[in-house]
Amino acid sequence: MDLMFNWEALTKRGKAYTFDDVLLVPNKSEVRSRRDPDLSTHLTREITIDRPFISANMDTVTEAEMAIGMGQLGAIGILHRFMSISDQVDHVRRVKESGAAHIGASIGVNEDFQDRAKALVETGVD
Repeated sequence: MDLMFNWEALTKRGKAYTFDDVLLVPNKSEVRSRRDPDLSTHLTREITIDRPFISANMDTVTEAEMAIGMGQLGAIGILHRFMSISDQVDHVRRVKESGAAHIGASIGVNEDFQDRAKALVETGVD
């Protein structure tokens, strides 16, 4: 049987740490306020989000409402693909109309992925 992965590489690991193994030594901070640090993150050369959070593209996590909330907080939501193309386009439209700066969407690799991608790009998905 030809395995698609290297079993030895998966089972023979080097040193690993848990939260109990690491201690952050308390120290005086030069930051005057918790509002001062810049948390912005580049997702691509053109897309920057203010907060480094991306909601999961799962059907139980991200639809328009979650993506709008993420956008209002300066983060980004990625819509799941387990809906019709027209429903996904409607979700993108609702997020864009809410004023959210960015919205992502999953397309999958099914037979409709090209049609889905084209419709989403035409609607303004990032």
